[in-house]
This record gives sequence, structure tokens and C-alpha cells, in this order.
Amino acid sequence: MLNTTLALNNLPLITPHTPLLNGLSAVIEDESGALSYWALKHARGKPDFHHADAFALTLPVIKS
Repeated sequence: MLNTTLALNNLPLITPHTPLLNGLSAVIEDESGALSYWALKHARGKPDFHHADAFALTLPVIKS
């Protein structure tokens, strides 16, 4: 489980009422040195966590 708080006032280029698109990903190296690539969604082809298709999670605006 991942819990996080994002203080939008620390991100001046993002307005407080804008939903955020997120791409959660990880590169895991096992004891033998083999790499595996994990993400909510992968773009086609070689792993590219910066590709727009990898941003599969939209965080809604929660008004406080």
C-alpha cells in the first residue's frame, strides 16, 4: 500500500484545482542483477516511464 500527501503549494506550476495524471513505476533489480520493469501501464515497445501512455492514474481534486 502507498499513502502519500502532495502539497500543491510546493508545485507552483500546478493549479490547486487541476486533477493530476500520475505514472507509478519501478525498476527492480534482483539478487542476480536481472532487471524487471513494473508500472500501472506500459507504453508499447521498450519500457519508457516518461511516455504519456504510462500516466494511467488520475488523482482527483480533493477540496479541503
